[in-house]
Amino acid sequence: MAVNKKEFADRMAENGGITKRAAFQAVGLFIDTLMDYLGEDEK
Repeated sequence: MAVNKKEFADRMAENGGITKRAAFQAVGLFIDTLMDYLGEDEK
């Protein structure tokens, strides 16, 4: 099952009781941070 960023943020907003905008920003920040760590080539 594939879920896109918007769908994930919408569900997060619904479950967390936050705005869709805040959830979308949080998902984006999480993905960006994860990519930073993965790009550092640390184990």
